[in-house]
Amino acid sequence: MQLTGLLAAPHFNGLVGSVVSGPNENGRFTVDLIMSDDDVTREHQTKAFKAENLLVLVDEQPGDGGGGLRAAGNAGVGGAEATSFRNARR
Repeated sequence: MQLTGLLAAPHFNGLVGSVVSGPNENGRFTVDLIMSDDDVTREHQTKAFKAENLLVLVDEQPGDGGGGLRAAGNAGVGGAEATSFRNARR
């Protein structure tokens, strides 16, 4: 997933990570974020975010013209038109 729409911490927008758990009692999901990644080191941070700030990414398969990750958009996860983590979980 990718972070999007954060106003209080805009420096996190665009970062990619994985949901570790959630939602917690405050409705937030714990996310393991990749803060930096190069050939030598990878830095992670774990933070909690609201569902509306989590954009589901879909892994495109080789040969489908994509060659990477893309937002789920109309691809739908579980039959929903997923534009955020909240929509994808419905």
